[in-house]
Amino acid sequence: MTTLTTATRTLAEATGQPGAATATVTIPGDPPLDAVVLGRLSASTIEVIADGRVQGYAETTAVTAVTDPQRRADLLTAALAVIDQERREQVGQLAAERTRHTGVLEKIRDYAISRCREGMFCADGLNDFLRHFGLPEYCPGTRVSYSIHGSYRTERSDADDAESDAATCLGVDLSDVRYIVEGSADYHVVVDEVEELDG
Repeated sequence: MTTLTTATRTLAEATGQPGAATATVTIPGDPPLDAVVLGRLSASTIEVIADGRVQGYAETTAVTAVTDPQRRADLLTAALAVIDQERREQVGQLAAERTRHTGVLEKIRDYAISRCREGMFCADGLNDFLRHFGLPEYCPGTRVSYSIHGSYRTERSDADDAESDAATCLGVDLSDVRYIVEGSADYHVVVDEVEELDG
């Protein structure tokens, strides 16, 4: 059974100062509501957790304090669960809003690029616009795919060893190719055939 003090006071009076113990009170009604006092929401409204949710009450609302230690502990535990649930919901809403915002910015960037391609404004003007809104600049380029075929003789007599040498050591030297985007070069070596030769 809930233990209450006999003294009635207002919700404003029950609201503790910073650092004070969190107040637990009962708000009269039909039925009465046990609540945990969070603090001021505005000059005349106090925020509490009651009936499993955060609510606002006028600071003049009459309340009685819950003093039973077990009941206070139960109320505070329940309040923490409500706060955690609200936090999770807010985090989810924030993530969804960020995703939506990112999607809108991507559409704006795509639209601006398409208008630039149609000749409505120049590339410099486009990038000035993109930089103003913190969007990635438009840097069109090309991708070159290539194949190189060749052969060589080796003094290896074992075909497996010769194939391993080729797969491990063959490479591509792009040092003389200009304007390669850093980190974009990639290749892999496929040894087509290793043929054993008679002396």
